[in-house]
Amino acid sequence: MQNIKYFLMGANCIIRGIKLFYSEKNLWKYSLYPLPFLAITYIFVSIIFFYIGNNLIAYLTNLELSIFFEILTTIMSIIIYIGLFIVLKFIILSGFVTIYEIFGGLFFDNMLSEVEIKYLKIINSTTKINNVKQYWVISTIFNFNTFLIMIALSFFNLAIPIFGVLISIGILGYRFAISYSMGIAFKHNINLQTLKQILSNNIAYTLGAGVTIYFLFMIPLAIIFFIPGIIIGGVLFFHSIPNRNPTEL
Repeated sequence: MQNIKYFLMGANCIIRGIKLFYSEKNLWKYSLYPLPFLAITYIFVSIIFFYIGNNLIAYLTNLELSIFFEILTTIMSIIIYIGLFIVLKFIILSGFVTIYEIFGGLFFDNMLSEVEIKYLKIINSTTKINNVKQYWVISTIFNFNTFLIMIALSFFNLAIPIFGVLISIGILGYRFAISYSMGIAFKHNINLQTLKQILSNNIAYTLGAGVTIYFLFMIPLAIIFFIPGIIIGGVLFFHSIPNRNPTEL
C-alpha cells in the first residue's frame, strides 16, 4: 500500500505541474519561443516519415506481382507504417525532449526559479543552472542513451509482447523521471549520479512520475502542449521526494 501511495504521489506531481502551467498565465512566456519551434519540428519530422512510408508503399504496390506477393506486399505496407510510427515515437520521446530543453534553456532557468520562489516558497532558489553547457551535454547524452534503449526494448517487446511492454514502460518511465528532474537537480548542485541514487531509493515514487510522462506522450501531439507543464512537474517532483536528506535542496 505504501508503494501505491508513493506511485500516486509521483504521478500527481506531473499532473499538478501541467495544471499549474496552464492556470498561471505568467508562466506561458517561458514557452513562447521553444514551443512553436517544437511544433514545427514535430510536424516536419512527421511529414518526412510518412512521405518515406507512402513512397515505399507506392513502389511496392506498383510492382507486377502474383497474388501471393500482393498479399505479402500488403503485409509489408502495414509493417512499414508500424515501423515508421515506432521510430517516430522513439524520436519524439527522447530527441524532442533534448531539443526543447536546448532551445528553451534560456527561458526555463527563470521558470524553474519562479516556480520555486513563488509557488514553493523556496527563497534560496538560484536563477541559473550551474555549468549550463555541462548540463546540456549530459542531458543530450542521457536522452540519446534513452533513445538507444528504446530501440533495444522494441525487439524485447516483440519477443515477449505483454511482459516485455511492462518492463519497457518501467525502464523508460524511470529514465523520463530522471530527465525531467535533471534541470532542477543541477540548479541545486546535484549531479546526475547523485540524482539517480536518490530516485533509486524512491523507486515507486519515481515510476509514478515517469510512467505518467510515458503515457502522456502516447497521446498524439500531446508532447507539444505537455512538456512545459511536465518540466514544472519535475520541479514539484524533485522537491517532494520522500525519505530524502533535507540538505539535498
